[in-house]
Amino acid sequence: MTRNPVVSLQHAVSMLGMNLMSELAFSASIKGSAFKVPGWDDEVKRLWQYSLASGAYAKEIARTRRFNVESAYLCGLLHGIGKPVVLQTLVALAKEQNCALTKEWLHQLLEGYYIQVGLLVAEDWGLPPPVVESIGFHNDYQYAKTAKQECMTTCLAGRLATHFLDPEGFDEATVREHAVFADLNLYPKDIDMLLALKEKVQVVVEAMPL
Repeated sequence: MTRNPVVSLQHAVSMLGMNLMSELAFSASIKGSAFKVPGWDDEVKRLWQYSLASGAYAKEIARTRRFNVESAYLCGLLHGIGKPVVLQTLVALAKEQNCALTKEWLHQLLEGYYIQVGLLVAEDWGLPPPVVESIGFHNDYQYAKTAKQECMTTCLAGRLATHFLDPEGFDEATVREHAVFADLNLYPKDIDMLLALKEKVQVVVEAMPL
């Protein structure tokens, strides 16, 4: 890190690079719009941390496979964007109907609807086609039409992010039990490297709290 003070916005941009500045700005904007659900702070925090961790892992996978890093980051960051939107909607409906929203019911509905809702968000926001496909096909990347590598990257990034947040409930052996490693042509040393990135990902997650 430079010891010289940052004296201007232009100086800061030149130090950080435009790609990183764009990532930070975009991450901050979605944090402010989608990840606000009063009364559900723990759930929203976990969804936000998952998004950040997925984006961080997607970048590392893309570097390893020499894919487009910026595209991979957006796909990783946004593939679950439907979840906080579904959460916002459910909380509003529960309040309107004066009924209880249990965590069990919430999680079932999140898993059942987040892809459909995420695709609607993607259309509304005008997101790039690879991000749209990653939202729709990160679990079933074999059906992706034009962005299969982004969908595979997102699939793996999501698994690594889940392990990062819940290493006991989703352990390392479970992470490895998926065809995506072979489909991405990742060797055992590559897998070990990705699994060893927890501290680096932790820095990314802690750098942008809700």
